[in-house]
Amino acid sequence: MTIQSMNRNFSLIALALALATGTSIGVAQTADSEQISNLLKQAKSHAVLAEDDAAQLESYTRSNVSWQLHAEQLQRIREHVNELGQLNKQLSDSRAERSP
Repeated sequence: MTIQSMNRNFSLIALALALATGTSIGVAQTADSEQISNLLKQAKSHAVLAEDDAAQLESYTRSNVSWQLHAEQLQRIREHVNELGQLNKQLSDSRAERSP
């Protein structure tokens, strides 16, 4: 996967989460809608941070930085992606419990 395709994927994730967050706020105010909105906001935040980290990593290709710095940046992206996976699991697990 190239840096450009990673940036595109993160942009699509951020857009989807932004749309989902905007949609969920307009839903009837139930006890669980606030929790779902909070999870979606967290996911959006991690997607944006991962996108920023990917852009930073891409900038390293135009400079003479060490492989260790590349590895650190990849680790940051990995952490954000893993957090997105955990938030997705929380959202999926709560699907049966939340109101329509």
